[in-house]
Amino acid sequence: MNFKPGDLVHLQLSKSEKKQESGLKLEERNGGKIYVRKVTGLVKRRGLPVEPGDELVSLHGTDVEDMTMPEMKRIIKDELRFNFSIRKYDPDEEESEEEEEEEEEEYEEQYRASKQVEQYPDEIQPGYHYILEGIKLKEYNGERVEVIQPGKKPGKWEVEVVSSGAILAVREEKLVQIPQDSEEEEEEEEILNDLPEEEEEEEEEPEEEVEEHMLSVEGYIIEPGDTMKLRGLKKKAKLNGTLVSVIKLSAMRKEWKVELANGTKMSVPGSNLRHVQ
Repeated sequence: MNFKPGDLVHLQLSKSEKKQESGLKLEERNGGKIYVRKVTGLVKRRGLPVEPGDELVSLHGTDVEDMTMPEMKRIIKDELRFNFSIRKYDPDEEESEEEEEEEEEEYEEQYRASKQVEQYPDEIQPGYHYILEGIKLKEYNGERVEVIQPGKKPGKWEVEVVSSGAILAVREEKLVQIPQDSEEEEEEEEILNDLPEEEEEEEEEPEEEVEEHMLSVEGYIIEPGDTMKLRGLKKKAKLNGTLVSVIKLSAMRKEWKVELANGTKMSVPGSNLRHVQ
């Protein structure tokens, strides 16, 4: 009997003993569909109308969509008798599926390209700041970094984590631009920090009992005149790692007043200070 492309054919194969090879070789492709890869053994010797490229639709009364490849192979190998249905190879259908796959791939490429335009700059340069996203060292995801120089491998950049000073080599697609609003706020803060401060009459703070934990950090007793390093700042993350000189403790605010090298003064909790050895 001659079958046309696309015809559904129901067949049965019987073996006299378990060790006989059925000769029905399968493969998975085209989005999970199961096809005949090769025909040998009993299937070939008995002249069953099965050819490479035919689609396997059901096996042993079950749709192959509801089965795993190991299950199908076990039935074909171990069962002495089993039924199966195939859909004859249709070149037009295969060509149509290939076109669909190509269209999907083209759409995905366009989508990825559009996302890259949205998130990443046309050109990364040393000194630029970004946010890390999607790197394997998960503890650094979400951290702000400054680009140092191109990495040793193409497509990678050496960056410095602002909060800790750690140096990493990351792929450029892991560098996400900082939102424009955030950049403008930080730029405004930088401009204000660079302006010379007017001398203000320091208000006398009422005497208040100083708690012991306010005077030390990591076991080191902080004293006026000490040189410390800023750490853990969120709003002014760019200052993390900067050396400051301790002026005095504000017991009321539970913060230390410190001075930067450019003369800018600020108040920070002791937890944002680290002793410089």
